[in-house]
Amino acid sequence: MTAVADHRLGRRLHIVKGLHALHGTRGDPYALLLSRPGGHLRLYEDLLSGDPVRRSATGAWVAARHATVTRLAEHPDLVPVSGLPLACGAPPPSWETGPPWLGSPGTPPPEGDPALLAESAARACHRLLDSASAGFDMADLADRLAVEVYAETLAPPDATTGGLVRLCAAAAASLDSALSPQPFRATAAMFSALDELRGMGADPMYSVAWVRLTADLISHAVLALLDHRDEWLGLCADPGRAGAVTDEVLRFDPPVHAREMIALRDLQTDGAAIAAGDRVVLLAGAANRDPDVFPSPARFIPGAPGPRDPLPIGPPYGPLLPGVRASAEVVLRVLADRLPDLNRAGSARRWNNAPVTRRLSFLPVRTGQGSTP
Repeated sequence: MTAVADHRLGRRLHIVKGLHALHGTRGDPYALLLSRPGGHLRLYEDLLSGDPVRRSATGAWVAARHATVTRLAEHPDLVPVSGLPLACGAPPPSWETGPPWLGSPGTPPPEGDPALLAESAARACHRLLDSASAGFDMADLADRLAVEVYAETLAPPDATTGGLVRLCAAAAASLDSALSPQPFRATAAMFSALDELRGMGADPMYSVAWVRLTADLISHAVLALLDHRDEWLGLCADPGRAGAVTDEVLRFDPPVHAREMIALRDLQTDGAAIAAGDRVVLLAGAANRDPDVFPSPARFIPGAPGPRDPLPIGPPYGPLLPGVRASAEVVLRVLADRLPDLNRAGSARRWNNAPVTRRLSFLPVRTGQGSTP
C-alpha cells in the first residue's frame, strides 16, 4: 500500500475503534462487545434480556435470542457479509476491483470430505504430540494442527505447510476484523497475507475460515473440558462421548460467536424496521445461552437437553462445519487416549478485538500435574 493508503487506513481504524469505545462508555452493550477484551458472557445476558432486535449506537441492528437469530440467519432478504467491510478500513488499491476471496462464480472452494479430514487431523495430532514437551500451549498446537490438515487436504498443490503457517497466522484476525478494527500493523499484514494466499491459488477467506474454525473449536473444547474436570475424565473413560462434547462446545463456546448480515431490501421483524443496506449482527454466542431454549445455559453439559444442531451461520462458515466438527471430534479422542492426565498449567488468555471468534491466544497445559486456575 502507498503512504497515502496507509494513512487513510490507519485513520479509519482509529476513528471506528474510537467510536466503539465511546458508545461503549455510554452503555451500549454491543459496542462494549466490540471494544472490551473480556466480559462477553455478561454482555450476552444483557442483550438477551432486551428487545429481540435492537439498534446499537454503532448503527447495526443486533439480535441475540435463539429464535430470532435462527429465523434471521435464513431470512431471504438478509445475506451474510463475505470479506472485510469498512470496520477494518478500505482495502488496498490492488483489490479495488472487488473482494477476491469470494471464489469464482460456480466454483466454490472445496469443503473437504469429513472422513478424510478427520483422518488427516488424527495423523497431525499424533505427530504434534510426539514432539510436544510435558508442558505446551494447546492454542498453538491447535493452530498448527489446523494448518497441517488444511495443507494436506484442501490447499492448492503448490502451497507449502511452512508458507501456510505464516500466512494463516498473519491473516488470523480477518474474521474478527469484519466487526472490530484491528491494530494498523496487524491489518496491513492481514491484507498482505490474504493477497499472498490468493496468489498461490487458494481462496483466502475460506482458507482462513477453515483453519480458524478448526483450531478454535479444538482449543475451546480443551479449555471447557479442563475447566470441567469430570467431563474430561468422562471423555477419557469413554472416547465415544467426543461427539456429544463437540456438539456442546459448539453451543457453549462456538468458533463463531457473531455474524454480520446485510439487508437486501426493507424488512420488518420483531418490531424493528430494518432498511435496505442496514447491517444486522446475529450473536450466535448469545443465542446459544438463551435461557428460554437451554435449561442451564451457563453450564457445560454434553448431551444436555436442547437443540443440538449449530445455528445456521451461512458461508463461508456453514459449509465448512461438517469437516471442522469431524476433525475436532477425532482430535479430542486422540488427546483423551494419549493424555488422560492433561491439566491446565496456567490462565488461558483470549485475543483482544476478537468479537467473532473469541479465539484463545494462550492455553497452557501440562501432563501429570494438578491443574492451575
